[in-house]
Amino acid sequence: MLDDPKEINIPCNLCGLDDYSVVYEKVVPEKSVEINDMYSAAKGVLCTDQVVRCNNCGLVYINPRLDAGIIIKACSEGDDEVYVSQEAGRIATFGECLEFAEKYAKKKGSLLDVGCAAGFFLKVAKDSGWNVLGIEPNKWLGDYGRKKFDVEVLSSTLEEAKLGDKRFDIITMWDVLEHMPNPKSGLLEANRVMKDDGVLIISYPDYGSIFSKIFGRKWWFFLSHHLYYFTPKTLEKMLNETGFKVIKSKRHFQRLKIGYMVNMARNLSGDKSSVSFLGSIQGVLNFTGLNDVQIPYYASQKDIVARKIRNV
Repeated sequence: MLDDPKEINIPCNLCGLDDYSVVYEKVVPEKSVEINDMYSAAKGVLCTDQVVRCNNCGLVYINPRLDAGIIIKACSEGDDEVYVSQEAGRIATFGECLEFAEKYAKKKGSLLDVGCAAGFFLKVAKDSGWNVLGIEPNKWLGDYGRKKFDVEVLSSTLEEAKLGDKRFDIITMWDVLEHMPNPKSGLLEANRVMKDDGVLIISYPDYGSIFSKIFGRKWWFFLSHHLYYFTPKTLEKMLNETGFKVIKSKRHFQRLKIGYMVNMARNLSGDKSSVSFLGSIQGVLNFTGLNDVQIPYYASQKDIVARKIRNV
């Protein structure tokens, strides 16, 4: 764990200005959290940082925050047993995601999955005939995918990988863009390594969703590892500026076990009565044996399909 890492002020990643209003002020966490857990995608650590909105373009993001190098280093370390525990449901979800992606592909060619985690989507795409490559900063997750599914995973960020120009027909970013310290840079790099007229597919938590408006700071996607909170408007503008045009947007559904979802909800709830209520539900699930039943659900996420329209 780092000794007292310093936070720095971050300008807007979309328009570059340093003019913002505070959406939610920083709060004191109930207990200290290891930095590796803070930036783990599956540990479910609640966001206690200050959330701001750019007064110029409307992008919502964490400010101030730790330096990008510290965040990326933290992301690269530690395991993620929680994430891989839901392998069956995630593979089923990604099977549906691939069917959706292939509607916009001109052929089954080369596919890059950025932030590929344990390689579940790579496995599904490889089995379907795609030539696949994954990018994943977390070494433990990358090793999991390489060993279990025999897929190529580079342990780096997209920018650090320095891939060749115009190499991929499709690039996917499933729940990744909001984690990036510099999402605009990531999109520019995706543009460079994508073939002309290629397709980019992004899933993201929609800050403009009705759930975000109803739950406010208790919205379940306000997590410590999310650095940006996109709406369809701010994401489309960032895509336009990085050489892409949105051609499709839809709700994103996942398949996970009921017991896992209830347990995650308990961990994320700061309200004692909610914790008690969810604990009772978990007891019923244990008694009835329904813990392992998979169900499709929508929880505020969206899928965006964007086509490359120019080199930038």
